[in-house]
This record gives sequence, structure tokens and C-alpha cells, in this order.
Amino acid sequence: MAITLVKTYKYQGELIVEECCICGVTFGMQRGLWDECDRDSTRYFYCPNGHAQHYAKSREQRLARELEQVRDALAASRAMTAQAERSRSALRGVVTRERNRIARGLCPRCNREFPDVAKHMAMLHAGFEAEDPEVSDAGNP
Repeated sequence: MAITLVKTYKYQGELIVEECCICGVTFGMQRGLWDECDRDSTRYFYCPNGHAQHYAKSREQRLARELEQVRDALAASRAMTAQAERSRSALRGVVTRERNRIARGLCPRCNREFPDVAKHMAMLHAGFEAEDPEVSDAGNP
């Protein structure tokens, strides 16, 4: 039976853990070397088994792409907000128009004119309820 000696070292710096994209071995790189390789996509580093590798895009390229994605998401969000506001405004117009018709005494179901619409609705259209009870002008002057 062979005895294997394991050596341990104390290290005061920071190591970035990487995995070789070719052989899969896990290894550590000093922070300074990693930063340099991360900044410059043409800079190669090597795994302990000797496989050369590099980052496909520099940190600046990745951050620029991420910023572009955030800007695109913001623009899409603003467009959706504007569309929702237009839809809300149109719905308020419909509600206001119906409210005004009812105030003039027109039945919202049969479009006939009645002096007391509330009484008419209760007597002849007892099962009628608003199409969307959520639609209200609460909080608006």
C-alpha cells in the first residue's frame, strides 16, 4: 500500500476558481491574473493540464451587452405602460359615456328613455349587473 502525502499551503490572496472547458479540471487563478484575462479577450491562460483558453468576450463587452438588454427592457416597459394608459383612458371614456346616457334617462340595456332609470332597471332588468364590476371611476374627480 502506497502512502500519499498531501501538502497544504496558507495563502493570503484571493483565488478565482475556474473550470477547464476542455478537460473539466478545477483550478484557481490569482485575482490579478483573472482580472487581466477578463479585461482582454485575447489574453490566454492555461489549466494545470496545459489547455489554453480565454474568455470569448471582455468584461466591457459583456457589460455593454447587459446595458443594452436593460435599456431594451426599459423601452419595452415604457411602451407597455403607455399602451396600458391609453387603454385605461379609452375605458374611462366608455364608462363616462354610459354614465352620462344613464343620467339622461336612457336604459343601458334597451336604449329606451325612462324618467326613473333605476326603477326601470330594478323592475324589467332585475338580473342585469355591470359587465365588469371592477370598472369604476373611484378616486377620480
